[in-house]
Amino acid sequence: MKNNKQELELFENQLMSYHIPRYEEFPILELYKDQIILFLNKHFAPFVGSEEEPILTSSMINNYVKHGIIPPPNGKKYTRRHLAYITVVCFLKQVLSMQEIKEVIKDSLQHTSERVAYEFFCDKMEQEFEACCNFGKNQNCEVVEHKGYLVCVLAKAVANKLYAQKIIQINSK
Repeated sequence: MKNNKQELELFENQLMSYHIPRYEEFPILELYKDQIILFLNKHFAPFVGSEEEPILTSSMINNYVKHGIIPPPNGKKYTRRHLAYITVVCFLKQVLSMQEIKEVIKDSLQHTSERVAYEFFCDKMEQEFEACCNFGKNQNCEVVEHKGYLVCVLAKAVANKLYAQKIIQINSK
């Protein structure tokens, strides 16, 4: 049985080596919604707490389309473009509201293409995964057992979220 420290180290290793599928790595063929869900839930597996709480469901995709967060499908099929949008939404919904996500996507696409914006997002997410794990290693404390460490990580998360929300608010004026 793994102890807490080993479990966290395992997750850190997964996070440090995690690769977000790039545009070119998405299937060329158009996919149905259930295929999209299987494909993306597989890629998000390291972040899902349990099978009862999938990161992506059919109704979620319907809501993203309904609220204009992602483009509507071509008939009932989704393209690489949709996979990129849904991937971004799945990450951002961890810290932002759907309206904030819509604003972020709109703002990101004002000066660049969808593909370039998506690739930039993926690169930055992977860099932050690594930075997050290195932050823990630089705290010089027993990770899981030291509750002060958790407070450090949470404070950083809250501060970054509040800062990001202010930028979104300013940019949406």
